[in-house]
Amino acid sequence: MKNKPANVDLLQQTLDQIAYNYKGYKVEQIAKSFLNYIVIKDFKFPKSFYSEVFYSMTFAKFPKGKCSTFLTFPAEYDFRKEYKEIWEHVSSKINDKLTYSISYPHKYKFSFRNCLLALKLVRPLRDLGFSKKFQIWVSLVMVLKAIDSAEKELQILPAKYVCFYSAHWIENLLTQYFKKREVKTYNLQHGMFTFTSPDARDEKTRLNNLLNNEILSDYQLAWGELTRNTLRTITASQILVAGYPGAVDASTFKLPQTRKCLVCLSRPLFNAENKDLLSILFAFNKSQNEPFSFLIKLHPSLNMQEYQNHINQNEAAAHCSIHTGKASIRELIHKENIDFCISANTTAYYECYLNGLIALRYHASSFNEFYDIAHDAFSDQEKLESLIAEIYSQSSGFKSSEIRRRLNYAIGCDEDRYAEILN
Repeated sequence: MKNKPANVDLLQQTLDQIAYNYKGYKVEQIAKSFLNYIVIKDFKFPKSFYSEVFYSMTFAKFPKGKCSTFLTFPAEYDFRKEYKEIWEHVSSKINDKLTYSISYPHKYKFSFRNCLLALKLVRPLRDLGFSKKFQIWVSLVMVLKAIDSAEKELQILPAKYVCFYSAHWIENLLTQYFKKREVKTYNLQHGMFTFTSPDARDEKTRLNNLLNNEILSDYQLAWGELTRNTLRTITASQILVAGYPGAVDASTFKLPQTRKCLVCLSRPLFNAENKDLLSILFAFNKSQNEPFSFLIKLHPSLNMQEYQNHINQNEAAAHCSIHTGKASIRELIHKENIDFCISANTTAYYECYLNGLIALRYHASSFNEFYDIAHDAFSDQEKLESLIAEIYSQSSGFKSSEIRRRLNYAIGCDEDRYAEILN
């Protein structure tokens, strides 16, 4: 009996098998985010998802006419304050523009032709069970009908199109729509690209490369030179360094005084590593005469109840609490009077430095490669203790000038070229 491919291989195989050019659109690229949920995450969509066979997204409410630049933002990201701030900062730099927050207005539309075509595309998927194949079929019907609607209803013709995230299925579709019409397309950076090697063999790195590092737009708007030098899926000429699109307060670093630490955890793919970090923090605090207060900020996609239970079940976690609100990292740092930060495989590492705090970085072998802003990485309790002691030492080796230089290379904190590029 033939062995089934590993998860990432199975996702790539599925993408290859459903590859199809429909009216000039690469269907598999638009459907990729759905396939990640179905093939990798084994996600079970709600019953309402299946009714999409009888409905179609409509583009009738999109802006109409000509403009210099058209920008979109997926409304489902509204709860991510840091994302919204990035988009609003870039938008504010453009003079002649139209903007649109993408929601999902629907209209009744059943297409027998699209249903048959989607069925044809899923037939080769022999390594997937019926349930997954059915979900992929529904996803493809959605994509095909959305393409039909876009071709029929969109009446906007900009000189430039800027999407927030070209891997998002609607913004992927829009990027392909405008590229067909020879409109220059741009993708915003909203987190650090941690591309390692196309030959990477571990599942997590390969999945990250497949989902996040394949840029569809003509140009990638990068924060710093680091992105230009490490993102290898497009040519360097397609990567335009534009700077960090947000507030920067990294000229001096706060003197610690409260023994409060903000802990920023990674996404669900790294659940085990998140809990390993928490175990180190629990053990560290147990060894202290005066414990530290650890405020834990979960990645938005983590299960809050799971982590609350994990903390409640550990006696050494008495001084750890989970932030349950929607405050941004910047807001938490100032509101809670934080002394320093600890991050686990997240762009929050750089955000803490941008807000004038030292950020210690938990390192695990499965994590993506990060560009160090200082000598701040640890993987065990002993190293954590020495780094925290250095933060609280008057002769700290964390030098503001060197941190600022490295931060600018990584994240472009001294650059702002959005007006120059997009007007």
